[in-house]
Amino acid sequence: MEEKAVKVKADRDQARKDIKTAERVKTALTKRQKNALRIIKKHEKALRDLNKQRRVLNKRNRELGYRTYELEQKAQQLQNRVQQLQARN
Repeated sequence: MEEKAVKVKADRDQARKDIKTAERVKTALTKRQKNALRIIKKHEKALRDLNKQRRVLNKRNRELGYRTYELEQKAQQLQNRVQQLQARN
């Protein structure tokens, strides 16, 4: 009977140690997780900013592309008109 009581006490002490260790590990992991989460949020914000810049640049490039196309068309029209006038003379 006494051996059983000693074993139960030892098991209880071990359980307390395990709980304390688990709480310590949980706290440490939580700190790491919080730090990781903070870093992830920072990187996500940077990624959102970069994507926004990319969209703005793509829009500008499209606008410049359209403008370039329009100017090329006008240049071609002027060149055709010059050739017509030269052909008449």
